[in-house]
Amino acid sequence: MPCHHCNTARFRPTTATVSARFDALGLHLLDEFDGDPGRPLRAECRRCGAPRSVSWQAIGSGSPPCLTVAGQLSTETPSQSRTASMTCRGRGADEYTRNSR
Repeated sequence: MPCHHCNTARFRPTTATVSARFDALGLHLLDEFDGDPGRPLRAECRRCGAPRSVSWQAIGSGSPPCLTVAGQLSTETPSQSRTASMTCRGRGADEYTRNSR
């Protein structure tokens, strides 16, 4: 069994491993990985070309690679998206608008 130091070194991510994971998720890594898993890294979505700043830690924790492709960003105003989500729950838009004033 390897010592703690050697075992840790085997699993320490490098720019190559981080870049490979980003590529697998559809992101082109634009920054070098400096070893800090919490530092945001600049990347670009290969599908839509949107810029993305996300840390290795966030990607490893399940953060979506591209917010645009994942549908997280919307061109709707907040009130429109609330209305849409309430409509999906069975309440009509008029009823929601009336109750939210």
